[in-house]
Amino acid sequence: MQSFKQSQAVNVAFRQILGEEEKEVKEKILKDFDDLAGFITAVKNDESLISKYIPKEKQNAIKAVSQKKRKNEELKQNIKIKCLDDDGVKKIKSMFNFDDQNISVSYISAGNFKLKLTVEDFKQGKKRMAEIIEELEKRAKENNCEFYASEAK
Repeated sequence: MQSFKQSQAVNVAFRQILGEEEKEVKEKILKDFDDLAGFITAVKNDESLISKYIPKEKQNAIKAVSQKKRKNEELKQNIKIKCLDDDGVKKIKSMFNFDDQNISVSYISAGNFKLKLTVEDFKQGKKRMAEIIEELEKRAKENNCEFYASEAK
């Protein structure tokens, strides 16, 4: 569904930017690529493709379309951790030490936290979130803490 929407958006952008030249430019592109979205993806990796297919006066506009980033997905989990040891707060802080800038942890209330993971691909993000939860659970067991996680809506 998302690739269909992306394809539609690219078609509309080409129609608006190229105007009357749209049909002949599309034909040139579609000889070498499956669809316009595939062309835009290829342009992200190699901008020299623009000059091969697009008229000179329209190249900057197409370049701008290719540089638009896809909206990131945000996955959230509610985490409950209970540590009854004397240094429980330190243990809990150490459990949330991750070297990933896409992970953020917010304190909600005593023992309740919200874990957010920002990803571009939802499926890969789900796998990554499962790995993170598994790692947190392992760290909690090592520190003699109770651990519970549930997906936040």
